[in-house]
Amino acid sequence: MFCCRKLLNKAAIKYVDYYFVAPAHTSVKLWKEVDVDVLHFKVPKNVIRVHVLEAEDLAPHGIRKMFRPYVVISGAGKKAQTRLAKRNQQPAWNQAYEMIFTDLPHQKIKFDVFYRELGISKIYGR
Repeated sequence: MFCCRKLLNKAAIKYVDYYFVAPAHTSVKLWKEVDVDVLHFKVPKNVIRVHVLEAEDLAPHGIRKMFRPYVVISGAGKKAQTRLAKRNQQPAWNQAYEMIFTDLPHQKIKFDVFYRELGISKIYGR
C-alpha cells in the first residue's frame, strides 16, 4: 500500500508539473511600510521615446530595384530594429522604442536605414 501511494504521488506531481505554469517573478512584502508595487513599477528618469514612423521617396536600390527597408536605432548603449517594411518606396513602420539616457552631455541617437535583398542586409543611408 505504501508503494502505491508513493507511485500515485509521483504521478500527481508529474501531472501538475506538466500543466502548471510558474510565474516569471513573485513579489514578497518584506516590510509593512514599503509598497512593493511602487518600487517595482517606478518610472525611470531621462527616458526618451523614439517613434519611427515612415520614410518617403526612397530611391530604388539593388538588383531588383525593389527592397525591404528597416531602421536600426542606436543610442544610450542600446540598439533597436524595426520590422522589415513591404517592398515599396514609401515604407511605414509606426513603431516606438524607449531609451534611457544619463545626464551626460553630447549623447546622440543614430538612425541607420538598411535594406534586405536576397537574404543579405545592406546599408541604405544614415
